[in-house]
Amino acid sequence: MGLRKRRVYVTACKQEYLAKYRDLIIQGTSLEAHITDIINRFVRTGSVCKRKSRGRSSVSEEVVDDLRRLEQNAQTPLTKFPQQSGITVPT
Repeated sequence: MGLRKRRVYVTACKQEYLAKYRDLIIQGTSLEAHITDIINRFVRTGSVCKRKSRGRSSVSEEVVDDLRRLEQNAQTPLTKFPQQSGITVPT
């Protein structure tokens, strides 16, 4: 899809949106940017859906307890901690 064609779609979407939701106050540039992002996502992936976010990885309660113990016993060298807690460390 060419840039000119995308611009036509953005303008048409913006006009339709503003006609349907007249009571909403939204800056035109924000709306255009949002519509452009959706069109670009569709062109790139074939879908308008956002990918599911991975978020933060979870840490087991056991690892948290091990870290608390390490913090309390500051004499344990960090190099020994993975061996004591059973955590595998990539090399």
